[in-house]
Amino acid sequence: MNFGSTPRKRRFHRTQQAILDASRAIIAADGIAALSMRAIADRIDYSVAGLYEYYAGKEEIIAELCIEGHQRFFQY
Repeated sequence: MNFGSTPRKRRFHRTQQAILDASRAIIAADGIAALSMRAIADRIDYSVAGLYEYYAGKEEIIAELCIEGHQRFFQY
């Protein structure tokens, strides 16, 4: 799986995916109300400020999760 030609692009994608995976796990375990930038950062051992390099806020993360969910649904 090649997500980019440079290590920087691959690292960016890995971190972005870790954010989405952590968000999905938080929502599954504790509900949407438990999702926060702090909770995500704590789960992936990342700074809250660093998350904003990937997403503008939790609303953007939720939107991305919805898009992924719809794509998976349509694949089935």
